[in-house]
Amino acid sequence: MADYNGTVCAECFGHLKPNDPICPNCNFNNATLNNYVSNGLEPFTLLDSRYLLGRVLGAGGFGITYAAFDKYCNQRCAIKEYFPLHLATRNPMNGDVVPMKRPESYEQGLLQLEAEAGLLSKLQSCKSIVSVKNFFHSKGTAYMVMEFIDGRNLKAVAQRSGGKMPYPEAYNCLLRSALALSEVHRNNILHRDVSPENLMLMNDGSIKLIDFGASKSVFLQESDNNNPILLKLSYAPPEQYSKTGKQGSWTDVYSLACTFYRIATGALVPTASERSNGAPVPPAHTIANDIPLKVSLAVQQAMELDISKRYLTMDAFIAAFSDYSNTPTSDIDSPPTFNNIIGDKLNKVKSLFKKIDLGKMGFGPKQPTATLVVDGADVQTIPLADGIVATVGRNKACNLVCMSDTRISREHCRLIYHADTQNVTVIDDSANGTMVSDGTWLRRGERTVLNSDAELQMASSNNIVRVVLK
Repeated sequence: MADYNGTVCAECFGHLKPNDPICPNCNFNNATLNNYVSNGLEPFTLLDSRYLLGRVLGAGGFGITYAAFDKYCNQRCAIKEYFPLHLATRNPMNGDVVPMKRPESYEQGLLQLEAEAGLLSKLQSCKSIVSVKNFFHSKGTAYMVMEFIDGRNLKAVAQRSGGKMPYPEAYNCLLRSALALSEVHRNNILHRDVSPENLMLMNDGSIKLIDFGASKSVFLQESDNNNPILLKLSYAPPEQYSKTGKQGSWTDVYSLACTFYRIATGALVPTASERSNGAPVPPAHTIANDIPLKVSLAVQQAMELDISKRYLTMDAFIAAFSDYSNTPTSDIDSPPTFNNIIGDKLNKVKSLFKKIDLGKMGFGPKQPTATLVVDGADVQTIPLADGIVATVGRNKACNLVCMSDTRISREHCRLIYHADTQNVTVIDDSANGTMVSDGTWLRRGERTVLNSDAELQMASSNNIVRVVLK
C-alpha cells in the first residue's frame, strides 16, 4: 500500500487528521477499506503515473470500478478496470491481471471495453451520459477513466425509500432517463442494459446514464454474437434472449419501462420467459394508486413482449406518458400529447412551453417561482426549490423551455434558490447573453445574486424570466 494510506481519504482524497480514519470532509470511514472487494487493487495504488486509486465503488463479473484522483488535473474521477473473474486472476505480488484460460475471450473483453470508451466519446456533448476522460493499458489489462458521479443509483434510492420511490420522483427519473436515451439513440447507439443500477440520480435531481459495456454503435437488424451481455432478467425484453433477436430503440424502451415499474411500485416485472409462460404483470396503477392511469398505460404498452405492440422509439414512449397530471387516476382526462404540442402552429405559443412542474415532482415548496414570459404573455411558471438547479433554454430537458427564439441557447442560464439567505443566484451559460432588469449584462459562467422580484432578459426583450421571491 502506498504512503498515502492513513493520510488521505480513499473517498474524497482530502487530508485526514492524524490517527483519525473518519474523513472531516466527507465522513467516509477509511477503517472500512478492507470491507470492500478483496480482489481489487490496493488502495492508493498509482496507475499510469497519474491516477491515485481510492476505494472500490462497485464490482461485477467483468470489472471493478474505483474512486480515483487525477494528479495532473487535480480532480476526482472514476476508473473502470477490466477484470473478468471467470477468465483471469490477479497476481498478488504486483497486482497484474493474468488470464487463466481462453485468452481469445479475454482479449475480446479488452476490445469491448475499448469500444465502450469509443462509444462514450461520441456522447461527450450529452450531459446525461457519463463522460470518458482517458483510456490506457496497464498491469495486463485496460482502464477507462470517467468523470466522478456524485449520486446514487436508482436501486439504492428506492431501497432507502422503503423499496420504492415516491411517484413524483420516480416520474422525474423516468422522463429524464427517457430524454437521455432518446439522445443516445439519435447518435445511433443502443444502451441494451438499462436498469435501476445503471441510472444515477444526482444531487441536483438530474440523471446520469452509466455502464455502456453492452452498447452497440449502430442499430442492427439482427443482434450478433460478438457483444455478449449478462442479462438483467427482469429488465431484458425477449429479443435479448436470442442471438438472432431484432434489437433496436424498442429494446431500451422495454427496459426503461421495467425500471420505472420497479422504482415506482416496488415490484419486479417477471422475466420475459416467465411472462411468455403466463406470468401476469399487473398495471402499475393497480399496485401504487398514486400513478396516473395515462402513465400506467404507457408503461404497460412499453413492456409488451411483442415488438409490434411496443413503442418503437423512445420519443414515441415520451409522447405517450409525458403529459402528466397529479389528479387521481379516475379523474384524469387525456391532455394533448407531446406530438400534438410539437405539431401546433407557432402562434399557439403557450402549448410549446408545456413542461414539468417541479413542485409536482416533490422537490419542496412551490415558492419562490420563476415565470417564462414571451411577447408579454406568461407561458410557464415553475417553483424554485432550495438548492435545486432550474435550467432555462431551448433544450426540451430544461425546466423552463423557450423554443420560439433561436437566439436563446439550448441551456441559456441556471437559477438556484438558497433558502438560508432567501435569494436566487443566476448563472449565464448563453452565447447571446442575459441581462438583468437593472440593465446589467451577466458575465458568462459567473454567479450573480438577483434582487427580489428580478427579471432576466434572454437574447431579446421578447424573452423574459421573471423571478418572484415570496
